Amino acid sequence: MSNEIEIAKLEERTSAMAEDVAEIKMAIKAIAETLRRIETLEERQITQSEAIKRAHKRSDEHEERIRSIELHNAKTVWIERILSAIVLTVIGLWIKGGL
Repeated sequence: MSNEIEIAKLEERTSAMAEDVAEIKMAIKAIAETLRRIETLEERQITQSEAIKRAHKRSDEHEERIRSIELHNAKTVWIERILSAIVLTVIGLWIKGGL
């Protein structure tokens, strides 16, 4: 009778272990699926990060180009003002008979 009790206990423990192993397998499958999702998200994040870097680079290039154009325009305005002043001075002197 003692052997039968021992065998019953062993069968019960074996059954409990089998359930635990099944739970562990399910948990491992869930972890594997989560890792696949994380990998996909990481790839998307890398792609988006690279796209943002390219966009910022283009934006910086446009900013440099705009600054260059603005500086050129500012120089042109000053040159026009100086030339206008010279022309008006010459016209004024000519009208007064100085030239």
